[in-house]
Amino acid sequence: MAFLFGAKPPDPAELVRNWKRQVLQETRRIERAIRDIEHSELKGKQEVKKLLKSGDEGSAKILVREIVRGRKEITRLYNSKAHLHSISLSLQANLATLRTTKSLAKSTQVMAAMNNLMKVPQLQETVMTMGREMERAGFIDSMIEDALADDVEDEEAEEEVEKVYTEIVGSLLSEGKKAPSTSLVEKKEREKQKNDMINQLSALKVPDEAM
Repeated sequence: MAFLFGAKPPDPAELVRNWKRQVLQETRRIERAIRDIEHSELKGKQEVKKLLKSGDEGSAKILVREIVRGRKEITRLYNSKAHLHSISLSLQANLATLRTTKSLAKSTQVMAAMNNLMKVPQLQETVMTMGREMERAGFIDSMIEDALADDVEDEEAEEEVEKVYTEIVGSLLSEGKKAPSTSLVEKKEREKQKNDMINQLSALKVPDEAM
């Protein structure tokens, strides 16, 4: 280490304050990312409605899948924000004890949170750099640096797509606008037991000769 050759060792309190600043910066970055995805979802829903009105159900479903992926990413980001908050609390506690102990207490909680954050692509570079500093300071043990993001689709992904699609269809109906074709609605009623509003739409769209 550099301080063995005459350099002044790093001040633990200054290290902690610097880590807290980095955690705050990353937290704000996550919050901006969440807002961006939420804004994109609003625009995506409007586009889905336009596609449904024009009868382009295939393209509408593709956009709905993008919305579902966005919601999954928001969940991931909120989890990351919670991990950052946990780290911040631990750092604050250490900052308080440094006044008397003058040394950092090793934290397994922070190490676990840092390893989880390594799975988030947006945070990997910052977390890796900060993690190495924490290791050198004796605050955590070695991190798992080859952690990969879990991009495997959930088994319930398609069910969630259908749920969001139905949600948008219901919103479209409540606005009194044109809904998808009768055959599609009837198929979804059999599969998903659509709500009363969907059933009412099906009844309204029965061909005249059947009346």
